[in-house]
Amino acid sequence: MAEPVSVIDALMPAIRHTVRQLFQPFRLGVWVRLAVLGLLTAEFSGGGSGGQVSTPAGGGSRESGGSGGEFLPWPDLGIEALVLLLVAAGVLVLLLGLLLLYVSSVCRFILFDAVLRDRCRIREGFRRWHRAGWSYFLWQLALAAAVIVFLAVVIGGPLAIAFAAGVFQGSASPWGLIAVLVLVVLFLVIPVMIGVAVVALFTRDFVIPIMALEEQGILAGWKNFLPRLRADALGYLLYVLFKIVLAIGAAVLFGILTLLVIVFPLVLFGATGLILFLAGQAAGLGWNVFTILLAVFLGLLLILVLLVLIAFVSTPSVVFFQAYRIHFFAPRYARLQEALAAGPFHPEPPAPPAAVPA
Repeated sequence: MAEPVSVIDALMPAIRHTVRQLFQPFRLGVWVRLAVLGLLTAEFSGGGSGGQVSTPAGGGSRESGGSGGEFLPWPDLGIEALVLLLVAAGVLVLLLGLLLLYVSSVCRFILFDAVLRDRCRIREGFRRWHRAGWSYFLWQLALAAAVIVFLAVVIGGPLAIAFAAGVFQGSASPWGLIAVLVLVVLFLVIPVMIGVAVVALFTRDFVIPIMALEEQGILAGWKNFLPRLRADALGYLLYVLFKIVLAIGAAVLFGILTLLVIVFPLVLFGATGLILFLAGQAAGLGWNVFTILLAVFLGLLLILVLLVLIAFVSTPSVVFFQAYRIHFFAPRYARLQEALAAGPFHPEPPAPPAAVPA
């Protein structure tokens, strides 16, 4: 096994790796596929009222133009329809979130393989990595469930006790409850959440390469990684701290570039939306199923366009951070070192020493 490199030593190899993969030569198709992977991995998170209206307490029925200057009035929804709509929206959001989490889990392995071997084939990658991605997906669900249970116990417990003691009915002072919650958050919740974030980071950066190269599940990958973590705990701690610094720098740099790129789409969509809104008002249109769905569609389209632009601009950041993980971890993991040396972006050999004159 090679001598472990420091967090600084892995920086220049990762930069050279990124330049060679993206610009030597520049390949638009590869750039776009890497941008899609960056977007999917987050590398850079109606029923109308029909024709019936209620009768106000003051008398006559309310017609489309008789509301006294209402600006595209919303349709009246009964409480049953509103509850049904909210439940349906919640279920849809939950299912969509689970689907995106699974896709993101598989794409983590595709991204690792793409940066390591310059083999960015998304459709083929799903067939190859769907089992490993499923294992990672289940682990993320279990971790999220554990966090939710933990927060429910340490936060919900004091709140339940306070409710039983009548704090929320005004029969007791709330300052004791506030002090308990502050202490719990400072000394229990924040440390635990930091630990969860570090575990998620180590899984993403180090366990996933082990799972990919050893063809192991998430638990076997962690069992393989833990001895390496214990053997070089300081090195991995410095990695976490330096990763925070790099993330801040990348956020500032690519945030400025992204802002410059998305100004035009924002202005274009904003002007288009304003024109449609004023045209609908002039035509006497109100909020109904059609106009609500149209507004939602345009809003989602704007969000999608902005996300695609952000992902396209941030592709160098996506490749760099994945390359940085690889070049930091490779000297600490022989299988990854061999794969990196056999790939197209192997580290450059050290320069020979200068000849000493006789």
